[in-house]
Amino acid sequence: MQTLNKLCWNWSKQCKKNLTLWNRLLEASSRALNPTKCMWAHFKWNTKNNLLQLQPYKEAEPTHKLQISQSGSNPSMLIQLQPHMPYHYLGIHLTMNGDWKKELKILQTHNQNYMQVLNKCALTHIT
Repeated sequence: MQTLNKLCWNWSKQCKKNLTLWNRLLEASSRALNPTKCMWAHFKWNTKNNLLQLQPYKEAEPTHKLQISQSGSNPSMLIQLQPHMPYHYLGIHLTMNGDWKKELKILQTHNQNYMQVLNKCALTHIT
């Protein structure tokens, strides 16, 4: 039976290989992955009280971290997320575990700002 470290090494090696292949395919079509928009997470599913929960792993060892090599530039490390960390994607803040607290807080702040602007405006009635 393989040790956990050996399994992580194989997983990491395969991810790096797939990431490089995907990026090279995009570069061949004059495109590329944007390292600032690429993130990854290492987690496992855990069942507790008949509910599925995301269980994070520890921070990846340096040899297991993922990076993108752009042609003609130095490799860029990709951001490693934990399931509870919110990230901004397509205009909203998401978390892998479904926690919307960050997005709700932002929406409430925008709503309060909008209400303050409306309260300060002198509205006129046009007939």
